[in-house]
Amino acid sequence: MYGTASVPFLLLLDGKVKKDYLDVALLYLETVALTSNLYTYSPLDPTFVDRYRPLVFYEEVPLEERQSGNMRNSFYSGHVATTAMGGFFLAKMLHDYHPEWGSRRWLLFGAASLPTATVAWLRVRALKHFPSDVLAGGLIGAGIGILIPELHRKLQNRMKVQAGFGLQGNTLGVIWAF
Repeated sequence: MYGTASVPFLLLLDGKVKKDYLDVALLYLETVALTSNLYTYSPLDPTFVDRYRPLVFYEEVPLEERQSGNMRNSFYSGHVATTAMGGFFLAKMLHDYHPEWGSRRWLLFGAASLPTATVAWLRVRALKHFPSDVLAGGLIGAGIGILIPELHRKLQNRMKVQAGFGLQGNTLGVIWAF
């Protein structure tokens, strides 16, 4: 998962993308922030959806292990969401920066699904998630990885972003108007 989350930094090796490195880095930061905050604070996050992990239902597993830690946060898979977000962000950025690749650009999205499917399979096999958990995580991560760059591409001439600090310096706010 962590390797795939850092894969978009490979974009800096591409000459076309490298000239926009600051914009791409901020775009990726926004994508990571949305993915992690959606997992942590949304109504879909593990603290709101009280779903036991599959491991809990196996009597062969020692009781201490089944009762330990975070056995109630199966839905949805944050590992798969993060992996999908990184891979699909990379695919979307290369897709947008290289229209000359033609229809072969779509192979990037197929390649982005391979690490996502691998992490999903490993999470199900480790009894950490049900198949529906990893499917939801994959769809959420892929959606964010594609949607954020696409929104910025479509709205780049109509967006206004402002940032500011609170009066006492202990808050930070961002306004995004489009």
